[in-house]
Amino acid sequence: YLSSTKKSTELFPMNGYQEAPLMWKRNNIYYVTSGHGCCVCLDGSDANAWMSKAGPLGPYTFLSNIGAYSNGTSRTQSQQGFMSPIKQSNGEIMYLWAGDRWQQASDGKHGHDPQIWQPLSFNSDDSIKNLEKVKSFTIEID
Repeated sequence: YLSSTKKSTELFPMNGYQEAPLMWKRNNIYYVTSGHGCCVCLDGSDANAWMSKAGPLGPYTFLSNIGAYSNGTSRTQSQQGFMSPIKQSNGEIMYLWAGDRWQQASDGKHGHDPQIWQPLSFNSDDSIKNLEKVKSFTIEID
């Protein structure tokens, strides 16, 4: 980018702070996910989700906490790291969510901690479905 509009918005109107934010666009809708501050926590974090049909500056509507059960425990025992849109052979885009599983390397080395990868799923109203652990999935690419 060579210039800026110098405009900003408040994306996280919540108590406390959020970390590891992700922002992406799908079907002309902007999404943001972010977790509470867990800073390399063993139990993992949550993943709060917002969406905006108006544009990247919002306003954003809070969808839900897609990364935690109702009791607050993490669905994936990870902290979100990235999301990658992957164009598959059939032309559909898979939105691949990845989370870091901190403090779980057998040798205790931070750089060896594993990740969890899973496709995001969406409801008919374009909101994001809750993250659920999956044993396996297939990505068909050319």
